[in-house]
Amino acid sequence: MENSRILELAAVINRSVKAVHESLVKETFPFPSFEANASGSLPEGLLENQDAVLDATAELHDLFLGPLNLLFRHGGHNNMLCLQAITRFDIAKKFTVGEQVSYAHLSKSTGLNEQLLRRLLRHAMMMRVFSEPTKGLVAHTAASNLLAEPCMHDWMKTGREEMWPAATRWRSGRLHQEVNEIGYALANDTGNSIYQSIGSDPRRGAQFANAMKAYTSRSGFEVSYIINNYKWDGLVKCLCTDTSLSQTGVEARHSGRDPGYMLTRAWNDGAVERKGLQRDQDEWKLLFQEADPRFDFIGVEEPRGSALAIIEARWNYFQSSS
Repeated sequence: MENSRILELAAVINRSVKAVHESLVKETFPFPSFEANASGSLPEGLLENQDAVLDATAELHDLFLGPLNLLFRHGGHNNMLCLQAITRFDIAKKFTVGEQVSYAHLSKSTGLNEQLLRRLLRHAMMMRVFSEPTKGLVAHTAASNLLAEPCMHDWMKTGREEMWPAATRWRSGRLHQEVNEIGYALANDTGNSIYQSIGSDPRRGAQFANAMKAYTSRSGFEVSYIINNYKWDGLVKCLCTDTSLSQTGVEARHSGRDPGYMLTRAWNDGAVERKGLQRDQDEWKLLFQEADPRFDFIGVEEPRGSALAIIEARWNYFQSSS
């Protein structure tokens, strides 16, 4: 039989799924499921096989869709629309895991038209958010149950209230890097950055903090990756400042190490704006050079299993700024 990319992908899926299955059986760990009480993640030792399955299944899925359906599937606004409706009207909080409620009941409790509500939820069900085990009755899945939790709920609301309006103004602000000319400023009619605006509003600030907590609660964002993979012993009598936007817990994790240096937190809008762009290694190196030639770019390290990388640059006190 002639080999092909789709057969290669199928082989990767078969091999990796078999390895995951055997490991879960051996460890008596629950299998992945859409059930509302399903486990949220696989054991850390299975991350490599998990990534292989996700990459291969995604590519195989997209190959079989074809280019036209691929664009419609990934570019459709309906996915975001139904998820935002679920959070805006607190639909995931209207009933508990194990219950089955009618569309009529949800229509009455949300004030939404029953026909419209049915269309929204059935579209969400295509993404495994809610299910309809019996015709006309809605039940929770693992994903919909997450949307009832405060942090995940606020993550979706942040997308609707903060990110989506800014994204729609990208065209008019795409050529600019000044804070008052980017999409967020144009959508909100402000000269402030997103961090300045959110930071000045307690409600929005708390909602954004919850959103970041939800975002970094996923596997691969644990603080242990930087604690255990950076060469902290090389730092002597220095001040380390955490400028992240979420409570990372770096200080707490270091509390018993007595490292000989101090850890503090700071919210610096300039630093955050600079950090806020996605860059490859060469672009990070260029950024430090543009900021000040006295920065020596050390490099980028990607700890195995981490969703983030450690980027290191060293300030050269003895190099002239001229």
